[in-house]
Amino acid sequence: MNHIYAVAATAAFAVGGIPKQQGAVDPIIDKAVAENPGDTKLLQLQYRLNFVGKFWKDAIKSADEIAKLDTAMMDMTYHTWLATSFLSDSQPQRAAETMAKATQKFPNDASAWLFYAQMLRQSGQLDQAVVAARRSIQINPNVEGGIPTVVQLQTDLKQLDSAMATIRTYGLAPAAQTCLKTAADSTKAEWQTSCKVSYGNTGLLSQLALKAGNEAYKAFNASKAPADYQNAIRWLALSDSVSGSDQAKFLQGATNVTMAQHLLTTEVQKNKSCDAAKRANDLLVTAQPQVMAGGKFAPVPAGQLLNAIQAQLLPYAEQTTKAYCK
Repeated sequence: MNHIYAVAATAAFAVGGIPKQQGAVDPIIDKAVAENPGDTKLLQLQYRLNFVGKFWKDAIKSADEIAKLDTAMMDMTYHTWLATSFLSDSQPQRAAETMAKATQKFPNDASAWLFYAQMLRQSGQLDQAVVAARRSIQINPNVEGGIPTVVQLQTDLKQLDSAMATIRTYGLAPAAQTCLKTAADSTKAEWQTSCKVSYGNTGLLSQLALKAGNEAYKAFNASKAPADYQNAIRWLALSDSVSGSDQAKFLQGATNVTMAQHLLTTEVQKNKSCDAAKRANDLLVTAQPQVMAGGKFAPVPAGQLLNAIQAQLLPYAEQTTKAYCK
């Protein structure tokens, strides 16, 4: 009888025949579990269906029953599903506690430590999350998402210099750059074995640097402060160095144009500064190829910037340089 229930439940779930308002597998699998107490296979199926159906409270309940009946079934999948269920049910602390138990049971599993770090981050325990993430990459330096998680945590903790150093160390490593350059070989078994994870991690590191650079660019646009300009350029250049992108190039160009405009309308016009005029000119010369290279990211703004550089800003910078640098 229980086999019939299991097959029926699976089929109903597959075709979307389980009404959500009644629970993930009610009445079919729930009835089967109730009529066959101690049947761990049915209970495991109930857990799976509840999880896949995103019935988080029911999934948690099924997991609790499994823990009472057969601890051998509490593998890594069991723990990650339970942690995900707690997190999705707005219980991040319980999610972290679940993965803490997983790392105790599987102390040499890098993925367990990494997922633990992510659950700790979700529960606001950032310092502990860093420790867990570092433990993950100690076990396996190439664990997927390991280094990017460390960088994300460093960013969360406002340890921006450390985050930048981590990205440089791992994202610009010769092996990582070689994997990027040989991405055309991604269908080859050798590349899949030696480069797939590294390639993914490097791409994530570049995106994290780009995100920080974009935020710094917005801050500079608001403040026009030299320190904010330097911060934006550093992050954007790092992102582009790790894994080149049209967006990073465009934003570098836009940042340089904004700084040049600021110099031309303040230091140059007000103070007739030769140094400011020269610097504005140099920034515009630098910005022009950057905007052109990143034009695919934002074609219309790129065109507007190029027109402003060529028709207005650069001629004015050259004119003031001649006038004030005698």
